Amino acid sequence: MDGEFVCEETTATVKAVGGGNLLFLARDMDSALHAAESAVAAMHKLPNIITPFPGGVMRSGSKIGSKYAGVTASTNDAFCPTLLGLSKKAS
Repeated sequence: MDGEFVCEETTATVKAVGGGNLLFLARDMDSALHAAESAVAAMHKLPNIITPFPGGVMRSGSKIGSKYAGVTASTNDAFCPTLLGLSKKAS
């Protein structure tokens, strides 16, 4: 959960099934990256699959809930280094 994620403020939407998270538990970063890249390669063999992030992989730390009405998930701010000092500490 290091660095920052920048995206468009608004974007068009259509009804579809979207999103999916894979959690990789690994002994080190190289092993985790290899597992993630292998998963992306397998996904690219399937029809109608997109992996919109560079290389198809992105670190993400989301949580259920948001301070904004209608938003069901947001950044897990308690564990995001760039928000350090701006949110309550994780319990």
